[in-house]
Amino acid sequence: MAGACRAFLVMRGMLKEMPGPETRAYDVFASIQRKFYADGEDPTVASFYESVCAAHGLDFKVFLNRFDHADAKRATANEFQEVRALGVSGFPTVLFRGGAGLEVLASGFVTGPRMVEALARATQRARGEA
Repeated sequence: MAGACRAFLVMRGMLKEMPGPETRAYDVFASIQRKFYADGEDPTVASFYESVCAAHGLDFKVFLNRFDHADAKRATANEFQEVRALGVSGFPTVLFRGGAGLEVLASGFVTGPRMVEALARATQRARGEA
């Protein structure tokens, strides 16, 4: 999965160089997820990202050059370290930023009702009600 993470990191960087809302990164992420989970395509193959780049106005050749560069590999490793430092140990992880900083609400699969309960507890703690 590190390759898919690196691909997203490269695309996110390319988007930052272009005018437009920051939320476009979520659209790119959703496209990658859809191709993998819904369409069953293989994100370990470089051509997987060609249609994602095209759909989001990114130059696929530029993407490939950056994806294969040591800087992208290093940046991906650094980002993994940063999220580990935040308490992320599995995916998906949901973090809550409250008065005491960040706390992990969920790591891995959590049902909707459990997520709502965890969020309610965290919100109460953040308000000093717990």
